Amino acid sequence: MTSPLPESLAPAHLPTACKRVGILGGTFNPVHIGHVQIAHCARDRFNLDCVLWIPAGIPPHKPLAAGASNADRLEMVKRAIAAEPTFSWSDIELARQGKSYAIDTLVSLQQQYPTVSEWHWIIGLDAIRDLPTWHRATEIVRLCHWIVAPRPGDTQASTGFINDLSINNLSINESGQHQPASEILKAVTDRLPHLQTTLLDCEAIAVSSTQVRDLLERSQSITGLVPEGVETFIQERQLYGLTD
Repeated sequence: MTSPLPESLAPAHLPTACKRVGILGGTFNPVHIGHVQIAHCARDRFNLDCVLWIPAGIPPHKPLAAGASNADRLEMVKRAIAAEPTFSWSDIELARQGKSYAIDTLVSLQQQYPTVSEWHWIIGLDAIRDLPTWHRATEIVRLCHWIVAPRPGDTQASTGFINDLSINNLSINESGQHQPASEILKAVTDRLPHLQTTLLDCEAIAVSSTQVRDLLERSQSITGLVPEGVETFIQERQLYGLTD
């Protein structure tokens, strides 16, 4: 049994210089190098001033896997981004009661930071398939631009808006067959006509939080799959079934 983590979930603040902000949400259960790589790529490709990492409180679409507390997940985010001055964090969803709906988060952030001129939501290709089912989806798509991160194995020939996406941008659908990313995004946009999305020109790293948890449950190494500070924290706290 681990001792309680002495962590205050006080909200963070974006630097006043941040005018172009990317939001990277997720359970971060745990944070892995794929998250960090996508954050770097989105920041660089879109000239973002800041990337705001937001751990989900109660995910509305799937249950949160056991193994780490909210405070643990927030601390892992902090350790993953500690050396990055353009990365910040917020506990807005952890502190809020009820399910973590993206629309509530974005509206609150826009009210809290009125000087931000551009909001960009960083989302994976898998996740954006489900965007039409999100709470108040027709409203949230109007409030920001959507940066779509590719899946491992996708090829990026274009970073233009959806109408400029190459048919060669491939993803893997649930049946295991290749499907052009342009077709996936077109299908979503057909249901949400006000959606503006750009496919990120960045090679995704083949790692997932599920993979990391599975390795830890089998007492196998996760070195190289998560940031060094995150690995140290997991070991210190004996998270995800890890034992001495």
